[in-house]
Amino acid sequence: MILTKRSLVAALLGATALGLMPAHAADPIKIGLTGPYTGGSSSMGVSMRDGAKLA
Repeated sequence: MILTKRSLVAALLGATALGLMPAHAADPIKIGLTGPYTGGSSSMGVSMRDGAKLA
């Protein structure tokens, strides 16, 4: 019975210690996009770029 209580106390202390650790954000993911940004089809390329930024 004592071993079970010790295990429970150790688990609670460990969980508390992990809960107090600060969280770190992941690095941003960079995605490349090519399209017609100049010329006659530039309106379609700009729409594609804006859609990718929104996503």
